[in-house]
Amino acid sequence: MKNSFWRLLQPFIILQLIVTIGIVGYMLIEHFSFVEAIYMTTITITTAGFTEVHTLSGPGRMFTVV
Repeated sequence: MKNSFWRLLQPFIILQLIVTIGIVGYMLIEHFSFVEAIYMTTITITTAGFTEVHTLSGPGRMFTVV
């Protein structure tokens, strides 16, 4: 029972880690506000492809690719 719960929880933990890294990365690299960073992370993860908040720099583009 404990092992199956952990296996179910792992994808959610990994997704939360990816979202957190995305938010922090955009805030540090592009100096986006928290809300802008959440928006950019969300459209990147979901591959929605909406308009970027601001034009990305070279390092910002590479971060988005990664």
